Amino acid sequence: MRESAGVRRAALIALMIVSATAVPSAPASADPALCTSSHSGVTFDQVVVPAGSTCSLSGSTVLGRVVVEPGGSFGSFLTTIGGNVMGGTGSSISMFLTEVRGSVMLGGPALVCFTTIAGNLVVRGAQGDPSAAVTFGGRGIGRAGNRIGGSVLVESNAIPVLLARNTIGGRLVCTANTAVEADGNTAQGGSFGQCAGG
Repeated sequence: MRESAGVRRAALIALMIVSATAVPSAPASADPALCTSSHSGVTFDQVVVPAGSTCSLSGSTVLGRVVVEPGGSFGSFLTTIGGNVMGGTGSSISMFLTEVRGSVMLGGPALVCFTTIAGNLVVRGAQGDPSAAVTFGGRGIGRAGNRIGGSVLVESNAIPVLLARNTIGGRLVCTANTAVEADGNTAQGGSFGQCAGG
């Protein structure tokens, strides 16, 4: 009972940190672009990926935020995003060699490697195909960890979550997940709950 209360307290502290230190998206000077295809070497003010659509960016820049609606799919490679990346429930996100100058919120399957996030990472309520997972970092060739400037909160996810070889500036807190594995992460603020020791 005492351990459960400690986990809840750590999760609450992490949530407060995430709320207080979230990096706001850069102000947009134009309407967001609806992205439903692949783009290379382009610049957008903001990007919205509609439900059921797939957007892929390579060598590109988004000055503001990226919003992936539920059921949408977004991928980035060698891309800079000036604001937050927000994935709706059941959305799919993959990021490689990407710089996010805001925070990242995931609500569905994801694969993120070799990526830098200035703010926080929140993985909450992720749903998807039973074979899907959230993989943040990883093991083996072609999979490497990420750098997160803030804290990481992994909470109430129905699909498996793997956090491996990530460097975290704040806390790593995992609670109430169906299946979560944390391995080889470095969290300056400590690791708690299901991710304790990982």
